[in-house]
Order: sequence, then structure tokens, then C-alpha cells
Amino acid sequence: MYIAMLGWEFPPFFSGGLGTHCFFLTHTLSKLNIKIDFYLPSNKNLLKPKKINNNLTLIPITLLNKFSPYPQKHSQSSPFSSNVINYNNSLFTMLSKNIKKYDLIHAHDWLTAPSAIKLKKHFKIPYVQTIHATEFDRTSSPWDFIVQIEKNAVEQADLIIAVSKMTKNTISEKYSITKDKIQVVYNGLFYEKKQQHQKTYFSHLKNKRIVLFFGRITEQKGPFYFIKAAKKVLKNNKDVHFVMAGTGDSLPSTISKVISLNMLDNFTFTGFITQEERDFLYNIADVYVLSSTSEPFGITVLEAAAFNTPVVLTKTSGVSEVLKSALITDFWDIEKMAFLINGVLNYKQLHNFLKKEAKKEVEKLTWDEVALETIKVYKKALGE
Repeated sequence: MYIAMLGWEFPPFFSGGLGTHCFFLTHTLSKLNIKIDFYLPSNKNLLKPKKINNNLTLIPITLLNKFSPYPQKHSQSSPFSSNVINYNNSLFTMLSKNIKKYDLIHAHDWLTAPSAIKLKKHFKIPYVQTIHATEFDRTSSPWDFIVQIEKNAVEQADLIIAVSKMTKNTISEKYSITKDKIQVVYNGLFYEKKQQHQKTYFSHLKNKRIVLFFGRITEQKGPFYFIKAAKKVLKNNKDVHFVMAGTGDSLPSTISKVISLNMLDNFTFTGFITQEERDFLYNIADVYVLSSTSEPFGITVLEAAAFNTPVVLTKTSGVSEVLKSALITDFWDIEKMAFLINGVLNYKQLHNFLKKEAKKEVEKLTWDEVALETIKVYKKALGE
């Protein structure tokens, strides 16, 4: 089977779960003898095609302007939007002239959907669309430009992969798509046991009790709910330190809010962090909190659990469908969020139980299983 996979980001050029997903999915599929050409915008790390193994090749599409995968602000007239349009036009132009015989097109999110729709018609081959998050998940004020692209994508795709039942329901309800057309394939986790970190990062955190927030600091991730819960936690646990790792368009206002609540001494904002720094924070954290208002999946939750860090997460997260040992609250229920965080911090038995059970659960969520389920979707789209 030969797949043209259309992506937007790929490690080391990535900003979130989309890049992580594409990296592990393609590598695992290639080991199962699925041949993949993975297309993505060119960057300083990838200026020409790069063969990863016998079945996986990364193929860059050159764009005129430098850009970030997730700019802080954008509009239909912004360089970001222009780059998305330019990328899709370039993708179609390049692939439509390609003499390679692909069996199927697999696109990820709205960012690659326009070219996938045209390529499906051009080559007369099936098109599978993975939805990692809808525009309704990303913001409380959906942008019509993206909504229309997503609508076209889920209507034109032969089959849709959703990363959770929650995402499947959103696609069905918002875009009037029959649920039979949507297959749920959960994300996996790549975990390898490593030696304890020899290098110490963020030395000021030594010997502190840590509550960790990690991800893009945007409206969707609920940073203000996290801050409000922190204020309540500190009433009972004044020695707790809160780490917010990551960056995003809400970072300046998040810092301002912490200052206004007189909590800056109990907060660390790391900005962008490396994978090694991320692992270090997972290792030292006493609790990991996912405060998202809408989280189609939440790979960071699996990562935290793999590092034996107990998790508190919101009901509006797809990962709650597979991680049953996490403590769950509504994102708006600040009292309960703080109560659960305090519970994990103050009761050792609860802390140990949660990390033990979560570790057992995440060890079953492998990328091998994700790849096998994805192949089933490919075969169904091909009528096999």
C-alpha cells in the first residue's frame, strides 16, 4: 500500500500533538510495510527530500515566507493564512504532476484538506481525513474561513478518523456527518524507560511541590481556570509551586493575571522548552493538570502518566475515554479542581494509587495499535 500523507508539522519542526502524532504514526506504519511519502512545508531542517527508511520519505514543499506552525495571531489576510493557501496550491501542483502511483491520500486537519480534496478528484483515489481538533474546539469564536474548509473536508473525505469519541460527536453534530463515516482511532504513547536525568533544569524548583501545566497557553487550554484553581490551592498549601510550561497568545495575559492575584512567587513560566526539559518537569511534578475547555485528545496526559505523575483533567478531553485512573472535573468547577489537586498533594496513598494505575493503563496504548487501526481504515476506504 502506497500512501500520500499530507502534513503540516513534523519533529523537530512542530508545536503540538499534531506533529507528535504524525511522527509516530508514519514510523510505525512504515515498519508494517506501508509505503509513505509525507509532505510538509520546507524548513531549515528539511530543504530536500529525506529518506527515513525504506518505506518512509519526507518531502518538503517550498514556501516563500518563513512561518510558525501556530502563529500567535492570524486572520484570513495574515501571512499565516496566505501560507496555508500557498502550501495547498503548491502541494496540488507538485503531486498532480507526480508519476508515482499512490493508492490513497491521508490528510491531517484543515491545514491540508484543500489540496487533498483536489488530489482525490485528480487521481480518482480514496481520501482519508484525520481530524485532531475542530475549529469549534480551538476557539469560542470559530473562524468561518476554517469552518468552511473543515466542512468541505469531512464532506468530501471517503472516511474520517477522529482521535476520540468526543471529536467524532463534534464532527457529526457541527457538520451533519453520519457517524458511520467516522472511525475513532485514539492516540498512542511512545515510552521508553530512561535513566534518571543527570542534568538538573530549573534549579529553583528543587525540593518544591510542583503542580504542572504543559502545552500551548491559549484560550482552549484553560490557563485562567488553572490560575484560579491555584489561588484556592495556595490557601491550604502555601509551599506549592505552579509551573506553566509552553507559550501561546494567552501567555502575556496569563502572567498579568498571576501578578494581579499576587502569586508570582509561586509561579514559573518557562516559555518554550526542549524535550529533555519537558521530561525533567514530568519527573519532578507532583500533579499534572489539564485544564482545557476543549481537548479532542491530550497526548500530554499520557506522557505525564508514563512518568508516574498523577493527573487531574477536565471532562471535555478525549483522553478521559482511555485513562480511567485520572481525577476528572469540569473546567469551570474551580472549587473541585483545587480540591482534587490538594487531594493528590496531601494524601500519599491517593498519589501512589493514581500513578500506579495510570502507568498500567498507558503501557497498553501503543502506536502499534494505532497503526493497525489506521490500516483498517485504509482498507475500508479502498474497499478491501
